[in-house]
Amino acid sequence: MSPARSQDKPLSVVNLKRGGLGTIILVAWPVALSTLLTQFMIIVDTFWIGRLGTVALAAVGVAGSVFGVMVALSQLVNAPVMAFVARFSGADDRAQAQGALFHGLLLAMFVSLVLAAVGIPLSKSILSFFGAAPEVMQQGIGYLKILFFILPFVYLAGVSFIALQATGDTISPLLVSLGTNILNLALDPLLIFGWLGFPRLGLMGAGVATAVASLLNVTISLAILWRRDLLKFMPVRLKVLGHFVKIGFFAMIQGITRPLTGMAMFYIVGLSGLVAQAAFTVGLRIIGIPFIFITGLTVATQSLVGQYLGAGSPQGASRIVRLSALSGMMLQLILSIILFLGASWLIGLFSPSQAEVITIGASYLRVLAPFLLIAPLSMTWAGAQYGAGKTIGPAMAAVGANWIVKLPLAYVLSRIAGMDTTGVWLAIGASVVVEAAINGAYFASGGWRRSKLT
Repeated sequence: MSPARSQDKPLSVVNLKRGGLGTIILVAWPVALSTLLTQFMIIVDTFWIGRLGTVALAAVGVAGSVFGVMVALSQLVNAPVMAFVARFSGADDRAQAQGALFHGLLLAMFVSLVLAAVGIPLSKSILSFFGAAPEVMQQGIGYLKILFFILPFVYLAGVSFIALQATGDTISPLLVSLGTNILNLALDPLLIFGWLGFPRLGLMGAGVATAVASLLNVTISLAILWRRDLLKFMPVRLKVLGHFVKIGFFAMIQGITRPLTGMAMFYIVGLSGLVAQAAFTVGLRIIGIPFIFITGLTVATQSLVGQYLGAGSPQGASRIVRLSALSGMMLQLILSIILFLGASWLIGLFSPSQAEVITIGASYLRVLAPFLLIAPLSMTWAGAQYGAGKTIGPAMAAVGANWIVKLPLAYVLSRIAGMDTTGVWLAIGASVVVEAAINGAYFASGGWRRSKLT
């Protein structure tokens, strides 16, 4: 289909008049599966890198946490793109949606290039600042430089995916992720271990494989947007960029809070030794799996809430939130049971024959599993506010839970109270409870239902 003919079709790909649990599932499952594929790429990296030893595993954990902060900064762009494109999709206003996407891509390119230009030469200093041991830093510098290099690709692909999801099209991002993950899956062992005549690059091989997959990601996603007639060059409007920053600033604060405090948590965990850091790395990879499914519901909530508000139906938006929260909690109950009962086996998959790593990592999963039961509520309430373009509530929740509760409590319980890594895990659980409470309070105020984007 040519872009010209795409203009004849509605922007939204869902039927808002019959929206219910079926609509949520229709939008959510491709997002969850796409996120699962992305997580699978990380898990594949961890699986192969784990064969290089504990030092390499810790290097990936620390460098990956730094990269997580850089990716989280893209919320400055992603959140307003979701809010604007979803709202204009509900109103079936193609011109406005094109304008929002254009300015989103422009801002994404600018921010990512600045971060890459600063981060590449400072990679060693960044790893040192966050407490990487000398042997970890030696392996992690090159890996982190590659991650900074691919940052523009990651930002542009992220905005492209968000724009498609905002219209309810979550299948296209899923198919793109499937292709890029297959490529990464094939390249990882070839480049890490030098199989089939490829150069043996070790840890750097995982970074190169990720770079190739990321380039393919952005190329295909931009092509889809062009065919959907959503990609269009136009004059830059400072007013639009101002609206982006207004919505995106608090989203960025919320987005960077968890990875920033995550890096600080790596430092606190590191006070218990390198083995504890390796266990924390594996545990984070595994515990990210439940959030894959919750993320699907969250994105569906954002997209559908924005579309219902754009169509002038706040009642429909409220119905979506209730259904998303209920289904998320039911699913998380099953996942928490699996995490608790299978903790040692799950950790052992990624750290075979490393008894200390398995013991510490299993403790992490068992402590966190009950706390995760309330995570779907928190993320759904935050998703509703994001879809409406109201980002201050989730930002306050993230800051309060992570900076004020998690970090100080982790240090006090682990080092002063003598609870070691168990104290860190309990502090993380406490932060989940606090974040849910604050998100719930902002959601209950109802301001998101009456929000206007301009």
